[in-house]
Amino acid sequence: MICFRMDKELQAIAKEGHCIYTRYADDITFSRYQPLTSLFEGPLPPAGNFSPDLLKARLQLAFKGNGFTINPEKAYYADKHSRRMVTGLKINELVNVDRRFVRNIRSALFAVERQGTATAQAVLKEKYGRESGFASHVRGRISWSAK
Repeated sequence: MICFRMDKELQAIAKEGHCIYTRYADDITFSRYQPLTSLFEGPLPPAGNFSPDLLKARLQLAFKGNGFTINPEKAYYADKHSRRMVTGLKINELVNVDRRFVRNIRSALFAVERQGTATAQAVLKEKYGRESGFASHVRGRISWSAK
């Protein structure tokens, strides 16, 4: 397993901080009923994206020492009063997709209804920079949200 050593290190850090460590592919989550003060050098960051430099040196070294870097755009801290997202799913009380995800699907279907599939396909290509069947794209998003 590629991440076995890193998983062991992160699990040990989580255990010392009385946290739960979970990983799904490249999405790593530390959770705890109390604030995650044991993972940060100074005070807790405000809810939302934060700089990975705020994490304790040992935690940063666990990633770097195993050849990984933390994507600053995906480093996210959530307290009990904010939206908690894991692998694109909202996990506050029930597991659910984000409302914006559903709105984007509705918007895409509305665009097809008003402008036709060819125009919607062109917008998709412009947005993502690659060819893909619009119907397959929307079907995949709907099927992902229905699970």
